[in-house]
Amino acid sequence: MLVGREAELSYLQQVYEKTGNQLLIVYGQKNIGKTSLLLEFAKIHPHLYYLAHSCSETMQLQMLQRAFLSGDEQNMPRQSFETLFRDSIGNETRKIIMIMDEFQLLVKSSDRFISELNTFLEYSRKEVMIILASSSIGWVENTMVRKMGRTALKITGLYKVRELSVTWIRKMFPSYSMRACLMLYGVTGGVPGILREMDPSVDIEQNICRVLLKTNSFGRLFGEGMLLDDLRETGVYNTILETLASGRDKLNDIYIATAFSRAKISVYMKNLIQLEIVEKVFSYDTDGRENAKKGVYRIQNKFAAFWYTYVFPNLSKLEEMSEELFYETYIRPTFLTYLADAYREICASYLDFYLDLPEAQELLHFQTAKTGEWVGKTGNIDMIREDESGKLIAGFCKCGEMPTTYEDLEWDLFNLDNAKLSPDYLYLFSMKGFDERIVLEAEKQNNLFLVDLEHMNL
Repeated sequence: MLVGREAELSYLQQVYEKTGNQLLIVYGQKNIGKTSLLLEFAKIHPHLYYLAHSCSETMQLQMLQRAFLSGDEQNMPRQSFETLFRDSIGNETRKIIMIMDEFQLLVKSSDRFISELNTFLEYSRKEVMIILASSSIGWVENTMVRKMGRTALKITGLYKVRELSVTWIRKMFPSYSMRACLMLYGVTGGVPGILREMDPSVDIEQNICRVLLKTNSFGRLFGEGMLLDDLRETGVYNTILETLASGRDKLNDIYIATAFSRAKISVYMKNLIQLEIVEKVFSYDTDGRENAKKGVYRIQNKFAAFWYTYVFPNLSKLEEMSEELFYETYIRPTFLTYLADAYREICASYLDFYLDLPEAQELLHFQTAKTGEWVGKTGNIDMIREDESGKLIAGFCKCGEMPTTYEDLEWDLFNLDNAKLSPDYLYLFSMKGFDERIVLEAEKQNNLFLVDLEHMNL
């Protein structure tokens, strides 16, 4: 069952219903659910599907013919992609959908694939919807248009399939607490391909052990092959990512830890950013620039963060001990600290969702115009929201086993002072609630709001 893709299916149907031919690009990271989405959409329409491979042009054409044609037609070799596309329509009177998955492999294997696709689109007498899908984000966003040339002008739409939100994770795992859903998001990033391997009837720890740690499990195989299709010199990338996961997030720290040149690290970081594995964090511009960190990198992909924090550096130990013992020894002691980035994202989503509600508009009179975070030398401001008039909201997230205290609030105010920010409203998010003193303070202050994880209505 396809979960959480109603908006995507609606968009595809709207494109399909337009008059004339369509050329749609659909892309997203591996296991994001592109193929499931496209096949779910296509099943109510006449359609053809081909998953491209890394092979020669001749073999690509042969396999595409086997996928698009049936019966005796498969045995009559086609000499061009254009002829194959034309013949594959047959006598179908309705608009037909042609899906070519991992189409970047078609482009790489054949210099004429794009030009013949273009000719087919120009002269086809029957309406077609061609969907070119790819899991190579960097290639689509940085190389595709140049490779497609004038054919790129025919692109009807460019649609990026995103991860599932925590809201959908809660629907997939109704017996899980909000904390367990946070943990699930923190190790999967909301990637449907990983989530489908999880069993809603067992607890989160058992799912992590079975799906992500067990020998030959989905997670182990996915982690070991994560970089192989898109990057060469995986040893260099593994070294950089493990260094990042260990908390060394500035260029100079990575240089000292890896002994790679700064120029080399910058180039490799650029590639990882294009693949959306790593992001470069820029602090919100404030008058406290001297107290902010500059040039900070962060592993953006949640599964990659989990893999390089826990599994990759400890693979030898994982081979030696049971998955359960490995979890207790290497994951549980620091897991809540690890989840801080995922928790910050969830809190930011909640805040943005809340600010759009009518009751929030009536209470705060705030319409977000700018968003960001501030990464300081002594501490961070997890979220900053500013409206057109300059009114500010600041938010802090506490991810730990103890309730948030008044002393935590004082530390947050210290970091606001370092950033030289005076927010009009302050939001505190806590995984384990709040102590009595800070609750009393919030009752006295009409601009201080407390949000407990388990009471988030996402």
